[in-house]
Amino acid sequence: MDDDPDKPMAIYVKRNSRRKSVPVRIDGIGKLSLAEALLLLDNRHEGCQIKPEFSIAISSMPGVKDVKITGDIVENERVVVTGTITGGGTDGCSRAQWYKSSSQTLDESKLEALSTSTVQKAFRIPLGAVGCYLVAKYTPMSPDGVSGTPTFVISDREVESLLLKLTFIEIIGDYYEGGKVTASYGYVGGHEGKSIYNWCIYEKEDDPNSAILEDSGRLEYQFTENDVGKFILFQCTPVRSDGVPGVKRICMGAKCIHPARPSVRNVEIVGDAIEGTIIKGVGDYFGGEEGNSTFEWSRKNMETNGEGFMSVSSGTHYTLTKEDVGCCLTFSYTPINSEGRRGKKKSAVSPVVKQASPSVSNVRITGDAFEGMTINGVGDYFGGWEGHSKFEWLRHKDTGDRLLVSAGTTSDYTLTEEDVGCCLTFAYTPINSEGQEGIKAFSAVFPVVQGIPRVHNLKIEGKGFHTSVYYVDGIYSGGKQGKKRIQWFRSMEGRPDMIIPGETCIVYEANVGDVGYKLVAVYTPIREDGVEGQSVSVSTDPIAVEPDILKKVNCIVDRGSVKFEVACDRGQTSEKRQKRILDINRKRVKMVKPAFFPTTEFRASYGPTLHVKLFENDGYRLKIAVEGENETEFKLAMDLKLDYRINFVVSTFGVD
Repeated sequence: MDDDPDKPMAIYVKRNSRRKSVPVRIDGIGKLSLAEALLLLDNRHEGCQIKPEFSIAISSMPGVKDVKITGDIVENERVVVTGTITGGGTDGCSRAQWYKSSSQTLDESKLEALSTSTVQKAFRIPLGAVGCYLVAKYTPMSPDGVSGTPTFVISDREVESLLLKLTFIEIIGDYYEGGKVTASYGYVGGHEGKSIYNWCIYEKEDDPNSAILEDSGRLEYQFTENDVGKFILFQCTPVRSDGVPGVKRICMGAKCIHPARPSVRNVEIVGDAIEGTIIKGVGDYFGGEEGNSTFEWSRKNMETNGEGFMSVSSGTHYTLTKEDVGCCLTFSYTPINSEGRRGKKKSAVSPVVKQASPSVSNVRITGDAFEGMTINGVGDYFGGWEGHSKFEWLRHKDTGDRLLVSAGTTSDYTLTEEDVGCCLTFAYTPINSEGQEGIKAFSAVFPVVQGIPRVHNLKIEGKGFHTSVYYVDGIYSGGKQGKKRIQWFRSMEGRPDMIIPGETCIVYEANVGDVGYKLVAVYTPIREDGVEGQSVSVSTDPIAVEPDILKKVNCIVDRGSVKFEVACDRGQTSEKRQKRILDINRKRVKMVKPAFFPTTEFRASYGPTLHVKLFENDGYRLKIAVEGENETEFKLAMDLKLDYRINFVVSTFGVD
């Protein structure tokens, strides 16, 4: 045949042939399009033209025969379905699909597909086919997509399972703290049951036998801080569905587990942002063994648009104070590992801190519970800045009633006689600087007892002269007062105090002997039951001469003529002393009537303005002085043979 479609096709037939059809070659299928044909006789002479009964040559239906499965009918083995193609089909275009059947009797409705239809004729038997018959469906097809009738073929025996084993085992992943590794393995040998696998950690690379079980039943493992510097292995024992185990296999990790860079996650502040609350900064540390990580609390003042931070504390806990009210607190966490390596600081910010409601705790009374003592009510205020809190003192009576005895903004109270035998309670009502009032709190009951006898504000009243009357007085406390004990003394610097005999009253009348001395009154308070208190003393300034008398004496001395009555003391009693007149002027001291005698005492009773001063190194010299201001020195005019030391005490004096 000629490929030119416009040229009549010559068809050669034998003479005397009666065939009405002409066979067409496969390469002519789909190409024959004839309008007419020219018959050639067997001698190659042209015959008559004929018109065909067709316009296109069409292929015959594809078919297949001798279909069979070749290869071992064993799990995981490769098998091939083959067949002889007939009709217009080709092997390359034909398709195969694999099934399994629980019965060797082929029933298309009970087949379970193991693959999809494909031009691949080879197939690897999966585990799921074990124990079943293998079925192949072969569908012949022509290149133009025409499919023929499919043919099924079934294996002559059930698919057998392989020997139970692991075909491979491996670990992949990241070998550092926080990283994850995953194990995988290949199983053959029937249906897998509950295979046993686990992860183990060991410290020495060359000693996996020291491995310690860490996790089991999972194919994935995440490294923790405790794993750093160690090694890992995965071991698996395959187990078939019927419980038969296989040989265990072990896979060693590729390298040592390394620590991660120090870091912290999920930094936050736990706790209510209210004054007085203890808040806590937390975070999840990561990156090897934690070392001396740092924690810092800073305050941000929101009233200044949040500009500037002020460090207020360190550590993970912080107690909110009244200074934090209106501010935000920032908690900063800087992770540091045990080797000193520092990570990036992370922070969290609290809400604006609110002021707590005013409150008071630990309300109590301080001081001695004795009559006359001043006690104080105190408490631990809380809740912003304290304003004008209110205080009350309540007296408990035997009837159970409470009597308000004091109220105001001061917390002290002085115990009175009415409080003795009763109990007091202190009430504290906290109020903040904004006037918000809190709940009133009470102290414990405070019993008041009779006080120890005491005298306060002890003083001596008097004009300070030797002619004055002095009165000692003070405020008594400590139960009902009994008899008091008073003793008067004379006191001069550098000398011991001298008791004034018989002077035990609150009133003392001074005399000339007190001049130059301080008067001291010692007051001993005594309760009516005889209990004595601590003695208290009080003193005056040095007693002075009454001014009018001082002036008169000065005049007398200035005139220079004074007569004294003196006594001669020869070891006799005072009643038998011999009296003589002593004449004193500016020049001399002489004894008048009788003549000189060896006196040892010169006595004067009018001494408030007149003091006789003797000289220890000269028994014949003496000074007569008034208040130590105007002094006159005299020399005794006496027989020098009478060498007696004279001790003068002025008794009386007169004026010529």
